[in-house]
Order: sequence, then structure tokens, then C-alpha cells
Amino acid sequence: MKTFTIPGLEIEFKQHVSSQSVSEDAYFLYLKAVQHIKGRSECATTGLDVASRVPTDGQSEIATTGKVLDLGTGNGILLLMLAKDFKDMYFTGIEIVKDLCEIAVYNLEKMSEYFIRIINYKILQANYTNLEDILFDEKYEIIISNPPYFPDKTGRMSTDIIRAISKFELYATIRQLLQSIKKYLAYDGSSFIIFPFTRNEEFVANCKELSLEINSYDFIDYTTKSFHVDLDKINSKTKVIYEVIHA
Repeated sequence: MKTFTIPGLEIEFKQHVSSQSVSEDAYFLYLKAVQHIKGRSECATTGLDVASRVPTDGQSEIATTGKVLDLGTGNGILLLMLAKDFKDMYFTGIEIVKDLCEIAVYNLEKMSEYFIRIINYKILQANYTNLEDILFDEKYEIIISNPPYFPDKTGRMSTDIIRAISKFELYATIRQLLQSIKKYLAYDGSSFIIFPFTRNEEFVANCKELSLEINSYDFIDYTTKSFHVDLDKINSKTKVIYEVIHA
């Protein structure tokens, strides 16, 4: 079993040995969600420094109500980071792999013990394309997702099923992800999805067909650790955080 840490917390969280390593993708997605939750309106052209925005201790906890849905929660990294800062929100994580569900529960319970407070959460084992029997008509103010980046049967796929699921759309396509977002996103809510720019046309087309609106794009510059809109620097490795709302 591998472990990972979160800046400012003296906790080692569990990570499945076959899982993708915790990357900066999750941190950027977290920062975007925090920016939204706190009601900040940052100008993308000025950049957003990661080091200055990641809270460093439990004193940064904010009492904010609302419901967050994480589609493809894995080890729970996004919910952990948000739960650290927002103590009165309710978090739901959907994960298809049973072992990862158990790890996410372990990690959230460990954080609860660390802060000596209850974290309102539930982790559900399910494919996020078929959630009617567990979420019913529930609506969420925020939906986040760091989904697999590559279509099925493209590229070199690992023989390790957990690693393969984390990288390739074996059980759900980007269209199916967006369909679930449309169904469970509150009318005035926002969803944040990080995805490769190489699939931007496909992403935009699916949003249009499903009557979802892309409210904002945030291009990630991993060199300067910032969000940016410098089109000259966009390349095959560029990731985008899309803020998707109801059209």
C-alpha cells in the first residue's frame, strides 16, 4: 500500500498500490472548486499561484453549507482536500472499484479523527453512468470529476485493471459523464472537470448536444504552477478545467 500527504496536514493517507499517483491535476481541480465556493472572481490572465492558495492548516476551515458530488473519487483525494477547508458541507463520492471505496472511507475517517470532528460524507461503489438507484433525484451544488483521460482501445493499456480504469474510459465515456452531471447538478450549480485539451472539440460538442454550457476554461501551466490563457503555450500535454453549468 502506498501513501500520500496533503500540504499542511501531518497525516499519511492510504493509496492503492495500483492507483495512479496523486498528481497536480487534483490540486488544480481542488483550487478551482475552492475559488468557486469562496465566491472569488480571479482574473485568469493574472494567474493563480498554487503555493499561496493551498490552505496550510486546520485554521482555514470555513463553515459553508452545500452538497458536493465527486464522480470517480478514487482514494478520496478531492473530498479530503475540500473537507479540510469546508466543515459543514456534505460530500458524496462515487467509485466503481470496491478496494478504492474502502480506502476513501479509511482516509476520510482518518481526517475526521485528526480534526476531531464529523465529516459528512458517503462513499458509494457504483458506475457513475447508472446512479438512479442510489442518488435518486438528489441534486448537488457542486460536481467535480477527474475522469479517465483516454478513450477505450487507444494507447498502451496496463494489464492491471485498477490502473487501466484510472486512465482509460473502460466503463464510462466523457459523454456519459456529462449526462450524469446534467442529471444531478442543481439548476444553479457548477461542475468542474479536468480534461486534456487534445479532446477539447469532443468535450465542447458533447456539452452543446446535452444543453450544458461551458461557463469558463482554465488552462493549466505546470511550469509556472498557475492557470493561464496563453494560447501560444497550449500543447498536447495541456489540461483544462471546464466549469460546466446548465445552459
